Amino acid sequence: MGSWHDYQLIGYTVDGENRQIIFQMLWASETKTDISRVNVAFSGVEGYHFERDMGENIVSDIKVVPLKPFLVKNARFFKQQRQWGWPLFWQGSVAATLAYLESKHVQCWELSASFGLSGWLLAQGEPNIRFI
Repeated sequence: MGSWHDYQLIGYTVDGENRQIIFQMLWASETKTDISRVNVAFSGVEGYHFERDMGENIVSDIKVVPLKPFLVKNARFFKQQRQWGWPLFWQGSVAATLAYLESKHVQCWELSASFGLSGWLLAQGEPNIRFI
């Protein structure tokens, strides 16, 4: 996946039924005459957590991060949240969750921002990128 640095994340859609998340992003050149819109669609979503949505967010990066360290880092949070039924992918331990997610070919994607929305999502494979 290419660099998304300085793209504006102007919205995102969560389709729970189809287990899909789509980021709607915009790139505006300095002349403001060359505008490119892109949708970045993640399929097979097992879970996500975003925070600090500012409406028009500036992306720093969207990248894959190793799954096991992510689970280790967040295990306590997931155990606490499980009492309310979230996250659905949590299998009670890091080892069991890692085995479950790996069996489904799930990757952890981290969204970092220069300004605004950041977080993570767990999805199968690479995203589908469509320039509009």
